[in-house]
Amino acid sequence: MSVITVQAGVGAHLIERSPEKAEAALRSIEKTGRSALDDMRRMFGALRSDEFPTQPQPTLNSIDLLVANVESAGTPVQVTIEGVARPLPAGLELTAYRIAQEALTNSVKHAPGAKASLTLRYGPDDIVIEIVDSGGSPDPAPNDGGQGLKGMRERVELYGGSVEAGPCNDGFRVVEPFRWTLYERSGIGRR
Repeated sequence: MSVITVQAGVGAHLIERSPEKAEAALRSIEKTGRSALDDMRRMFGALRSDEFPTQPQPTLNSIDLLVANVESAGTPVQVTIEGVARPLPAGLELTAYRIAQEALTNSVKHAPGAKASLTLRYGPDDIVIEIVDSGGSPDPAPNDGGQGLKGMRERVELYGGSVEAGPCNDGFRVVEPFRWTLYERSGIGRR
């Protein structure tokens, strides 16, 4: 919903000066809105019935679609994968995707038009996700009413990871290291 709100603001701002860019923002709003509605329908259906058909949750393999959505909102994203990409346990995979999604959404929201980078570092016993934007920085103080950084920390801590977030140079940086060895002890195991 944050991406939709930002895109609507961009569209409204550009409607008179650049109708083609405003139209692109509106098309992106429609696509993102339909996807969000589909997600909500699946969630509510799953809560109401054991027979509701479900679709797979997003994974790091679907990061290109996430990046395309962020770029359609006006934030170019450079993706770098270091190490050997491999499947992770399903819950960790979804958490990693959602962290990337939230951090990139924050870049769109708090640093419109800035460039962002997303780096996935696969180590022998860990994965580190780093998102950096080149402009603006969200106020990580809890009085802003936002739950983004708090939600990231809660998700990552469920898997024994941690979040480092704060200003860097002229932008903002979010890093989430996940240590695989903790999952082996918890019985989730490593693939």
